[in-house]
Amino acid sequence: MHQFEFLPGRNQTTSYSKVIKGEVHNVLSVFRSDPRNTQKENHPVISSMRDLNEHLTSQELEMLSARAKRSTPSSQLESVTFLSPFCTAISNPDVSAPVTGACIGALHKFLLYGFVDPKAVRDAKEGITSVARAIRLCTFEESSQMTSSSYSRLQKNSSVQITDEEVVLRLLSLASLVIRSAAGIQLLDSRDVVGIFETTLHVATQVESKASGLLRSAAIDCLRSIIVVVFGSGEMVIQVGGDQKSDNDPNSSDDGDDSSSQGSDDLWCDSVTVDPLLAEEDRKHSLLLAEDGQIDQQKIIGNFPGKPLDEELPAHISIMSRLASLLNLNDNSEQVCIQALQLINIALETAPPDHLTSYPKLLGILKNTLCRHLLYLSTSSDLVIMTQTLRVIFNLFNSIKNHLKVQLEVFLTSVHLRILGCNTKKAFTTEQKEVALESLLEFCQEPSLMQDLYVNYDCDVQCTNLFETICKVLAMGMEEENPKTDDDPIAEVQIPSVLNHLCCESILAVIDSIARRCDVPFNNDRPSINAYFKDHSISPVQSASLDDTDSIDTDSYTSDDLSAPKSGSSTSWLDDARLTTSKVLIERKRKKRKLAEISAKFNQNALGKEWIAAAEEMGIFPTPASARSIASFLYSQPKLDKTQIGLYLSKGPKEKYPFHAETLESFSSLFDFGGLPFSSALRAFLLRFRLPGEAQCIDRLMEAFAVRLHEQNHEDEAHSIFMSSDSIFVLAFSTIMLNTDLHNPTIKDDRRMTTEEFIRNNRGINDGKDFPIEFMKDLYNQIKNDEIQVQKDFSDDPMDMMMTKSSEVAEAVFTTHDSSICDQAGMHERDMFLSIVSLALKNISLMFVRTDDVSLMMKIVKGIQQIATTCLYFQIDTIYNEALGVLLEFGRDFLNHVLLISCSGSALELAAASDQLRLPTNTTPVFRHDVESRNDETKLLLSPSQMVTATAIQTKSIDEKGLVALESALFLAKSHPGRLREALPNLMELIFLLRDANALPHGLSDLDDFANSEGTLLPPSPYAISSEREAKLYLSKMYAPKKLAPGRIWLLSKMFSDYGESNGENPQKYSPKDCGESPGCFSHGHLLSVEKRNELLLIGEKVSIGQFLIGRKDRNSAKQMLCTLLDETKPKAGGDIMFQHHAVFALELSARLLFCNMDFASELFSLFVPRLTDILTSEKDVHASANPFLMERSIITILRFCIHMIDRDDMRQGVLSLLRLLLEIPEDIFIAIVDRVACGMAIIVHCALANLTDLRDWDLIGQLLDSCAKYTPLTIFDGVTSCVGSRFPTRLGGFVDAQSIIYSGASLIVQVLLKFTFGSYGNDLTLSTATIPFLEQAYEYLHHLQIEGPYDSGIDEELWISCSKAFYSVALGDDAHASRYAIDVLEHFVLSNHVEEISVISWLTLMEGLTIRRPSLEFTAPRHKIFNLLCRLILIIIPKLQCSEQGRFAEIGNMIVFYVQENIQFGPNHALYENSVQVLTNTVNVIAMLTFDNEVSKSIHNLSHSFSKELEKIGRDKHHE
Repeated sequence: MHQFEFLPGRNQTTSYSKVIKGEVHNVLSVFRSDPRNTQKENHPVISSMRDLNEHLTSQELEMLSARAKRSTPSSQLESVTFLSPFCTAISNPDVSAPVTGACIGALHKFLLYGFVDPKAVRDAKEGITSVARAIRLCTFEESSQMTSSSYSRLQKNSSVQITDEEVVLRLLSLASLVIRSAAGIQLLDSRDVVGIFETTLHVATQVESKASGLLRSAAIDCLRSIIVVVFGSGEMVIQVGGDQKSDNDPNSSDDGDDSSSQGSDDLWCDSVTVDPLLAEEDRKHSLLLAEDGQIDQQKIIGNFPGKPLDEELPAHISIMSRLASLLNLNDNSEQVCIQALQLINIALETAPPDHLTSYPKLLGILKNTLCRHLLYLSTSSDLVIMTQTLRVIFNLFNSIKNHLKVQLEVFLTSVHLRILGCNTKKAFTTEQKEVALESLLEFCQEPSLMQDLYVNYDCDVQCTNLFETICKVLAMGMEEENPKTDDDPIAEVQIPSVLNHLCCESILAVIDSIARRCDVPFNNDRPSINAYFKDHSISPVQSASLDDTDSIDTDSYTSDDLSAPKSGSSTSWLDDARLTTSKVLIERKRKKRKLAEISAKFNQNALGKEWIAAAEEMGIFPTPASARSIASFLYSQPKLDKTQIGLYLSKGPKEKYPFHAETLESFSSLFDFGGLPFSSALRAFLLRFRLPGEAQCIDRLMEAFAVRLHEQNHEDEAHSIFMSSDSIFVLAFSTIMLNTDLHNPTIKDDRRMTTEEFIRNNRGINDGKDFPIEFMKDLYNQIKNDEIQVQKDFSDDPMDMMMTKSSEVAEAVFTTHDSSICDQAGMHERDMFLSIVSLALKNISLMFVRTDDVSLMMKIVKGIQQIATTCLYFQIDTIYNEALGVLLEFGRDFLNHVLLISCSGSALELAAASDQLRLPTNTTPVFRHDVESRNDETKLLLSPSQMVTATAIQTKSIDEKGLVALESALFLAKSHPGRLREALPNLMELIFLLRDANALPHGLSDLDDFANSEGTLLPPSPYAISSEREAKLYLSKMYAPKKLAPGRIWLLSKMFSDYGESNGENPQKYSPKDCGESPGCFSHGHLLSVEKRNELLLIGEKVSIGQFLIGRKDRNSAKQMLCTLLDETKPKAGGDIMFQHHAVFALELSARLLFCNMDFASELFSLFVPRLTDILTSEKDVHASANPFLMERSIITILRFCIHMIDRDDMRQGVLSLLRLLLEIPEDIFIAIVDRVACGMAIIVHCALANLTDLRDWDLIGQLLDSCAKYTPLTIFDGVTSCVGSRFPTRLGGFVDAQSIIYSGASLIVQVLLKFTFGSYGNDLTLSTATIPFLEQAYEYLHHLQIEGPYDSGIDEELWISCSKAFYSVALGDDAHASRYAIDVLEHFVLSNHVEEISVISWLTLMEGLTIRRPSLEFTAPRHKIFNLLCRLILIIIPKLQCSEQGRFAEIGNMIVFYVQENIQFGPNHALYENSVQVLTNTVNVIAMLTFDNEVSKSIHNLSHSFSKELEKIGRDKHHE
């Protein structure tokens, strides 16, 4: 009820009353405009409108008076008061269309302005109900019923012109507003809502022959509004007859109604027809007039399809039932069916999640009636119907999926998979397949559906492997329709079709749904799950055989297992619950696989024993198998051949085959016939097998049936009609015969058995009595109306399977949306993933190769990444490496393409024009690690003209997908190096290609090498130059446009680049001078454009490729990488021109990897030893060696190992054992690389001085130094002298750090320097003089070690003599300056190194050498110094002289005398004369003052006498002169 208040938002002078009065005047005006109404002043419409107007006027006056008095009006305006006149006019059949339209417009305005306030419940309910009834009862006089004169006069008044269709449009608008209004939502009864829906539906579906498209469109829009409100709000749909009704009867259901009405010939009769829900009294007022003015009740009744809907049902149940009935194409047009499907989709999309499942009747309609119609519509040839049907299926599943387990299986297998060509002979169009795939894609994109399919179907023994089947079909759908042949593999390559694309996106969605649940990182606090993934062989739940009753039931898993934590537990309860659930699911899946295997064996030979033995071995049957377990298997296993079941069970006779008879008895005991009619019991029994052909076999089966049925009926004797099992046996046989007679198509109808004949034939079979007549008639009719399909499997008919299978499958457990987002994958999902990943990976990889759709390429790359990350989560290294290998192959093919395009360029276009390209006949490309198995033969790809076109069009897409694949592959490999196994060869192949393309980061692709003492990089060896030349020649042949077989061009799966010219930029060098390493070596030619090379370099920087390949790693990862790199140094079968080029790079990376992981270098080094040994010992000469450059690099690697690791006790002997191999190198090879060996040895001497203690090791060092010095003495000299200068302390420095050099090392250094002094290396004395200071310094330190060091070995007099002789040998040279220098050194050396420690023999030996070979007389100073030294040595020897040495001593004295004679021969004026005389005189004087041993005095006196005598002679000669 309403007081006269002002309308909100409007002029305050305008009240409810004025608005209503305005509409009253409008209706009256329109009414009077009709010429026929000029004499109808007492017409009910006019009367009711005038009454309303007067009532409103009095209410206004009362309102004004009350306001003046500041009081409340005594009466208020009720909604039904001002709505009733308009509603009555709308329902009056005598009212014309313009008047009806005006009244409808008025009601529309009232509702729009909110005049019906739902807060005033009773008043608003009456008002909104009156409007709803008016809509349902709306009738008016059609324009075609008016006389021509009246109609023409009406048309002259343009202000009231309105067509009949416009009236209906206004009515539809009003109907929509009523349903959507607040009052309508809260207060309308279900019957009114359904009535409005039926009226609107009638306009939309039943008058399409005469209604315009605009009208039907408006009706459909109105229906949509009704559906949205009814199913979306949940507030009004339970209002029934004004009272709240609840539909919570679990046994109630509604299968809907398939009937439909015939259309009417009269548009407006159809459009405003009555509602069947109205009472008969109401219906009388809504009957339409026929053309003769009489009421045509039959016409009206026929307008409403089907039986009246149940008035006690909520609106949404009635509406859904009505919509479901419209899906019957036998009774409705395709257009009506499409509209119904669209409305059902809206209902399912807008209904709250729990709304549809709260009403058993509604659920029954959805599960039965709707699903039945959807199943038949899903294969319609009309694509619109098919599309809408599949959409309804999808929405239906999303709404009530927990109640549609069997239905979903039927839909997916019998609709989607059947259309896609899975086990069907019917051919479907491409468009139908596309629609089915689009629908299947939606299913695949559901977050957790794939997991739910696996859990609910693949892990359910009674269901198909739905998940695996879908994925298999999708994978097969990506294959080419006409695969390429071996004769012309590329000519048949097809661009992927739309179907291929959809299949690919679907399988990618499946992978994504699994991968998303694997993104959750492991929680270290969850040991149970983590332990499983580390060892997936964890024992599952103990499998129960079919004979066990107390073991765990693996089919009883429900969502309640994860419902709530146990008391006192932490969050780990959820992990424990999930772990237990996963174990159960895994066991169910294993059990299903076993049962499937046993079923296959059974179907092959049921009467054999192989399948039973297999079942016993698998634990399905106990050992030995019992009749009960076999019976249970035959009863419950769905994939068994029913013919074979019948044969096995009926095997007889019982005496001969007692086990089969016992099994048949156990089998029949599994049936529960309680409460079933006889025909139903017989059907249930025959449903489990097929009757065999032999009568005796049928007898045994029917006898078992009869015994079981009689047992259960005997328990209820009061209601049982069967006297014995024999009567049941006979009746069962008779029923089967009746079934054959009634349904055998070869029997004519007039020859078929009648009811009377059937009754007569079965008289007295019930132990002499007859069965009741009614029973026999009912049995006859049941068999006649519904044939017993004794030869039909229930799975042959999807609808039968839907109805029959529901009670046999396990409870459905579908994941909620929130759970699907946060749950991490469990153990069972590992098996799920493994079941599809290999096939999926293979086919999406092929799609990547075939497609030129950039978007799909990116999705595929992402999918492969997800496969890899999922494998990491589940710790499946094999598949991870397979996925990574695919990405690496994509990257490799991209590089091949880029290299080809970059190197071919315009030459390719010229070749395309001339068809003159040819691959060199002596070149055989090698294909490795491809997606498919390929022969090692060259594959044809594209004709020249096709190649040019493909290059122009596809380069960008190939670049994009290639770069993404390349970066993804490298990133994955870098992120998880410990998982790399099989993919490592592919990775190395890609690295080689990047190096060939000069696209690796600076310094990584270069080979470390040695530099000379000046820091200059050594020039390339002959082998390096040769290898470079071969690679260059090979690449020029591969890329250069030469002649090819007409019409073809070669594209290689593996491309190579040249080694390039050495430019000396930033070389990695080992210099004896600084003993350091720096980056650089040989550079490579730039095969790529600057832009493309920069892109690849950027990728390398992003993934830190250098760090990934040779950086610090864990022990296992480093070993794996090293093994792979070393494998690349092994020659491959068939040969490879570029093998050596790549092998040396692999060896270089191997060495760097070891150097970067020195913590466990000994373990890595042990992997090197056999490979390097094999390389250096397998070829004995350069002519036999196919890879001399590899040998060279192996030698350099060994030298580097010695340099870096000779100081490690745990590795010293290992590196020295490798170094010893250098002694066995063929001389030709050694000579070619001697400069590098010499550099290495020079550095090794530095490193070895403080580390080698074994004389054998120093002997090895000495041998190698000698070998190198023969060919490159300067390098060894520089190295050794540098070592002396930097490592050997001096006397002046106090021999600081005297313990840092091993005596053996110092001794070797001295020996080598002696050889340089004596010119032992090739008789080259050019370094003799330069050696002297280093030899002196080295010997000084060595002498220090001998005398004062830890060795205390005394002076090595032989070495002392050798050094003295070395110095003297230089003194004897032709260079006076060098001679003087050498004598000074000799004098210092001889007289300063603990002369008292030198034996007389050594002194005598030295003096003999000094006297035998004397300096030239031209060198005055040297001769003088030597003579002076000899005399001093005489004085040193005399105190030590022994009798045994007197002879040598005397001879030396004679030689000294001779020496003097040579010196004085030039006369007194010569410098030698005076010096010699003076020195000799002094010597004689000193001897005279000495005391001697009596034993040697004679020799000394003789010497003194000889000297004196010579002096006297000199004096005499001088005197004479």
